[in-house]
Amino acid sequence: VLKPAEFTPLSASLWPGIFEEAGLPTGVFNMVNGFGEEGFAGDSLVKHPDVPLISFTGESKTGQTIFANAAPWLKGLSMELGGKSPAVVFADADLDAAVNATIFGVFSLNGERCTAGSRILVEDKIYDEFVERYAAQAKRVKVGLPSDPSTEVAALVHPEHYEKVMSYVEIGKSEARLVAGGGL
Repeated sequence: VLKPAEFTPLSASLWPGIFEEAGLPTGVFNMVNGFGEEGFAGDSLVKHPDVPLISFTGESKTGQTIFANAAPWLKGLSMELGGKSPAVVFADADLDAAVNATIFGVFSLNGERCTAGSRILVEDKIYDEFVERYAAQAKRVKVGLPSDPSTEVAALVHPEHYEKVMSYVEIGKSEARLVAGGGL
């Protein structure tokens, strides 16, 4: 049973058709839409005694609640919580491939996934060159309307997330050297 995030259910709505096309028997995969909070779909699934295993990707605070609610039944848990997903780039790396991969890791899906790249650790020997190439590539990322096929980064899903992202931009301006975006 899949319960997608309430603010981003559209992509998950493709899974039933994909599984049906692949020949998965009817009823093996199910999807439930709704809110995750107490008394709603996600909470009900976590607390149901016939649900033996829970896999959750999301905020650490939500993960704590799920953990507490699953504990009485000793349910199996797989949690990816508040990931910081670092990419590590060594001096012997193919820099073009490393820049492309890390740009994708940071900007794909607007960075709104727990496995989005949030840190890039670069070996000193290639740091300056990597930053120069990364900044040039980041400046080319097309920000625009989601309906425009050439758009690579569109609107964020939720106003709270927008505020959080903008707060990180401001922190970055005070703690780091800004080389692309952020109001340059």
